[in-house]
Amino acid sequence: VFRAGVPCAFIDFDAARPGARREDVGYAAWLWLDLGNAEFAPEFQGGRLGAFVRAYGALPLSDVVPAVLDAQAELAARPGAPAAVRA
Repeated sequence: VFRAGVPCAFIDFDAARPGARREDVGYAAWLWLDLGNAEFAPEFQGGRLGAFVRAYGALPLSDVVPAVLDAQAELAARPGAPAAVRA
């Protein structure tokens, strides 16, 4: 969703189902923040992830990385999914 040409919200129905906010945050962060991209410094990626979670407002920062890793593992386990990136 855009307002005055600026993104302000996500609408993502492809995997809609009842679930915990932790799952929502991990899933959205993994899919939309380009985490693990070697073109971006780890500090930059961490800053983006922190801003994302603070804006969402419903997950302790200490649970963010485990939530993202859980989402990545779940998505990688889907049939036909690309292999997970290993650091």
